[in-house]
Amino acid sequence: MKKLLACILVLALCVPCALVEEKDNRYDAMEYGGEPGWVCVQRDGLWGVVDSTGVLVIPCEWDEIGLITQTKVAVCRDEKWGWLDLQGNVLLRVEWDAIDREIQGYFNVGQDNLWGLMDANGTLVMPLEPGVIGEELVGEESYVFRGLEPVDRR
Repeated sequence: MKKLLACILVLALCVPCALVEEKDNRYDAMEYGGEPGWVCVQRDGLWGVVDSTGVLVIPCEWDEIGLITQTKVAVCRDEKWGWLDLQGNVLLRVEWDAIDREIQGYFNVGQDNLWGLMDANGTLVMPLEPGVIGEELVGEESYVFRGLEPVDRR
């Protein structure tokens, strides 16, 4: 009886492992997405994103996947970057040399070593100029500043 229970326990533990392994075999590579619940996956040399249940939410059609936040993902094709929401909708067209984190609801974008802030409608609210754009918190107020040294953050 003990042997039978031990066999049942071993089988019960192995079946979920086999299912997880089978799920992983759909992709050539997997990497942590930087935000809990999201995983970057690669198939045939292109990247996408799966959620915590294993559902593919961003198809494997991108050269690179960058930063993933709670609501969006940075994607790259032909060395140009943009933002998608986690349903695959375009938030910022894939046309920028570099993008950085969101600052006060705006997209931090870089082109030809110049940086600016763009709203969701594609309007530059801070023009492309030399220097990295950042955000500082002073007391309870935050303000946007332009730094001196450009960097490439993806």
